Amino acid sequence: MPPTPSLDAHVIDGQLCKQTAIDCIVDSISFGTRTNPGEQLTRFSGMTSVADHMFANRSSYLKTIDLSNNRITGIEKNAFDNLTQLEVLRLSKNRIASIPKELFRKLTALKELDLSRNRLESLEALVFHGLESLEILKLRKNELTNLFDGCFWGLNRIQSLHLDHNNLTAIRKGWLYGLSSLNQLILSHNDIQDIDGDGWEFSSRLWELDLSYNRIHSITKDTLSRLHSLQYLTLHHNSIAFIDDSAFRLLTALEVLDVNHNQISWTIEDSSGSFDGLQRLKTLGLAFNHIKAIPKRAFT
Repeated sequence: MPPTPSLDAHVIDGQLCKQTAIDCIVDSISFGTRTNPGEQLTRFSGMTSVADHMFANRSSYLKTIDLSNNRITGIEKNAFDNLTQLEVLRLSKNRIASIPKELFRKLTALKELDLSRNRLESLEALVFHGLESLEILKLRKNELTNLFDGCFWGLNRIQSLHLDHNNLTAIRKGWLYGLSSLNQLILSHNDIQDIDGDGWEFSSRLWELDLSYNRIHSITKDTLSRLHSLQYLTLHHNSIAFIDDSAFRLLTALEVLDVNHNQISWTIEDSSGSFDGLQRLKTLGLAFNHIKAIPKRAFT
């Protein structure tokens, strides 16, 4: 008869696993009775779903749960109930196509959520309700085409939002609602062509905005005018051929502006103030455009 497992270990489908890291091929999980404060659970393998109250016996002390690199297609509504101390939840590289309403409602201590490399096509309003402490949200490399108004509402402390490598076509005021603390927004590798003139009203604290590898054709005086705190603006690999006079005038904190690999030509040659107001600018990238001449007034 095999020895009785230590209380400092987990028994998962008959397999004995170390306390701090679990790497077993399972479809269901059961836990031992004793654990250490601040324990991390990592590397669950072979999972296809996350059941209601799956972590109920360990809800009071778990800090990190890593469910990445699985085959998860569904998560039940109460799967993460009572995980009041959880700070990091990784669900990347799965097959999740939708998020149940109120799934995260009790994860009030969560600081980082990674849903990258899944199959999400849209985000419903209030889908992240309850994540009042969230600081980092990663949604990169999904199939997102539609962000409903208010989908990020309630994320009052979020600082970094990664939406790169999706299929978004526009930036709308409605889905940015509630992101008043956002500092970093990564939107590269989408299909963005249209930016609402007042789209940044709810995210005016941004200091980094990455819009590279999109389909933007022009920058008007209203496109970015509300981003007074912006320091880093990345616009390379778009189709920008027109930059309005004074398009960047109100971006008084801007230090880096990258418009490499666009179609800029006469904007520079006939400029009468496209880059006015950039008193703190340290780096301006204009490489790989169609510029033939630069007059004296181009940067005055």
